[in-house]
Amino acid sequence: MQNRIKIEWGKSLALLLVMVAEVVAMIFVRKVQSQVVGSLLALGMSALAFVVAIYLFRSLLAKDWPTYRQHIWRNLLISFGVMLVLQLALPLIRQLMGATNSGQTMGGGNETFTLPLAALGVLTSLTSIMGPVVEEVIARYVLFYQFKNRGVVTWLMFVVSAVFFGLIHWSGFQGNVTAMIPYMLMGAILALVYYFTNNIWFTIMAHIFFDALDVISSIVLFFLLLFK
Repeated sequence: MQNRIKIEWGKSLALLLVMVAEVVAMIFVRKVQSQVVGSLLALGMSALAFVVAIYLFRSLLAKDWPTYRQHIWRNLLISFGVMLVLQLALPLIRQLMGATNSGQTMGGGNETFTLPLAALGVLTSLTSIMGPVVEEVIARYVLFYQFKNRGVVTWLMFVVSAVFFGLIHWSGFQGNVTAMIPYMLMGAILALVYYFTNNIWFTIMAHIFFDALDVISSIVLFFLLLFK
């Protein structure tokens, strides 16, 4: 019989509750009239979830990091390649679904950008670094990988983790479950990457690369307005 990972029920439930609380809170944060207040609240909740995830699963992250770091450039290249696959897969899936206008990120509209708001955007873009760590620990490890080598349960949790990953983007898609399906498939791809690499840092870094566009665009917008 293949070795099974001991399921950390207490830690897993604690982090899941924090994540669910953040998702629910974000639904209400999006209703806040002040963009500054809403953005800071979102940043605060992301930071809290990040700290809890790092604290509870620090041993997992510490265990896998030396192996990932041993061939850092090769492994970063692999993670970057996974990100490219995700970037190509998402629009393709949306096109096949006929959902090309579903939107990908939170809220848009016709905001008028100012320098202070652009600076705030740079600050809140930190969620693009904290979020991937939290989401990978929960969706990939807590809900999937720690159930590895358990037969049908493993693949049941594979589906659960993919669906959960889509649903935690609830506020970003204003509750449109159909629009979350491409992210569920993205979650499935990342779960398979973790399954075959046996190292969570491959998916964490791929996820960070994927979200890095938010950070880059926020910084570019800030400097465009700064030197306008």
